[in-house]
Amino acid sequence: MDIDSDSERPQPKKTRKSAPTAFVGPTTLPLVDRARSRSKAPASASGSATSRSTSASSDGSRRHPLARDLSAELARDFPTDDALHAAISEFDRRHLKPIAPPTQRKHDHSKGLWIEYFAHLYKDKEKAKKTLESQAPFPPLEEVKMFIYFCATRGSSRLGIPGINHHGPVSEYYRRVYALTIEHGATPETPEQRKQLYAALAT
Repeated sequence: MDIDSDSERPQPKKTRKSAPTAFVGPTTLPLVDRARSRSKAPASASGSATSRSTSASSDGSRRHPLARDLSAELARDFPTDDALHAAISEFDRRHLKPIAPPTQRKHDHSKGLWIEYFAHLYKDKEKAKKTLESQAPFPPLEEVKMFIYFCATRGSSRLGIPGINHHGPVSEYYRRVYALTIEHGATPETPEQRKQLYAALAT
């Protein structure tokens, strides 16, 4: 029995695959042709799209319509240079991180005691206030030692117990003094003065 060789068997007919097509309206085009048609688009079309996506700013330059025109906003809110500089001057001060109301009340209380003490010492309330002005020098160390010691040891608690102040011990008063100088921009004590304060108040 003869067996047909592979060469005698009928071979399937090879077909050439066409490029995939994509739907573009009523007709379909090969993807390759579609890409070519895009590349042949007139340059004027892209130019017109660009012109539609930009607008003129207050200074005449071209900008995106969603871009913020800061110059126009400033001109609207501050019609004159004097108005703008007056607003800027409001920021010419020392800003500190906000603190909780109870802490702020303690700081205000310590500030009142500080001014009252130095006003009595100097016989001049304005001079006492100047000790907490910006860049004011730190008062003589012995005066500050006396202030902290006197305020912390001569008060009384809310229960009426003498010698105990309800606003805290000596170390707490020292921390408030340091906070006062930082808050008002005055010159704080030096590291050596800080050691002296702690040593004196610990006795």
